[in-house]
Amino acid sequence: MVKVTIRKSTICKAQRLAEIIVERRKLEKEEKELKDFFKREIGDNEGLKAGNVQIIRQEKSRTDLDKNALKDKLGNDFLKGFEKVTQYFQLNVLTLS
Repeated sequence: MVKVTIRKSTICKAQRLAEIIVERRKLEKEEKELKDFFKREIGDNEGLKAGNVQIIRQEKSRTDLDKNALKDKLGNDFLKGFEKVTQYFQLNVLTLS
């Protein structure tokens, strides 16, 4: 087994990263709860003004392709010619006890 020496500054940065992730998750949860509240509060209206904050409801739409329907219609082999693979890596941060 190879022993790797980790600098104290690296340990501090790793711990800070873990703390930020926990804080971000809490903020995202609170953001979702508040947005859900205002969606209910606004209802079918265009928006509302609360103090110096204006919250506006905007209708949006997007178009997606139904890959399963295309596969049924054209066949999986046909669709394979149009697939694009993107490679990436992900950092998983775990807090150890």
